[in-house]
Amino acid sequence: MPCQLNASFVTEVVILLAWARLTFGTSHRGKGGNKVGFVTKYIKWIMIITGAFTCTAIFAFVAPESALSTMFGADMSDPIADVIVRSFGVLVTIMGGMLIYGAFRPVYRSFILVVVGISKVVFIGLVLVFGSEFLDKVALTLVLDAITVILFAMYLGSAHETGGIVR
Repeated sequence: MPCQLNASFVTEVVILLAWARLTFGTSHRGKGGNKVGFVTKYIKWIMIITGAFTCTAIFAFVAPESALSTMFGADMSDPIADVIVRSFGVLVTIMGGMLIYGAFRPVYRSFILVVVGISKVVFIGLVLVFGSEFLDKVALTLVLDAITVILFAMYLGSAHETGGIVR
């Protein structure tokens, strides 16, 4: 059953995302005097940090019952939940590993940021549409994922404007 979105929560997310855009969208001078945005300048570190946090999902593979309880406040009432939670943990950890890899391999950054960004948008959408009972437990994760997606989109926009890879 789809959830009724809490207007206060949505408003807070929109304000936080607008703040992130204003804060991280400011320009700086890069190599050769070219103007580059904060996100473009620090994309390597943004990817390493977000990748490291994303890799903490390996916890769901190692201890699925504890992870499900901690992340969503739910229990493993069905045996298939063990398989699904472990699989979720591994897949999310792979996304984190891709972010770290892409931080050191600029040629793959755009592809990795698109794939991970889509994954995060789908997670956010699924929780907002079908997981209203989990919103209180995953609200911080949703906000951080939304900010991450915006940062990735800002980088991808700057890469598009410059016609390719932004190192």
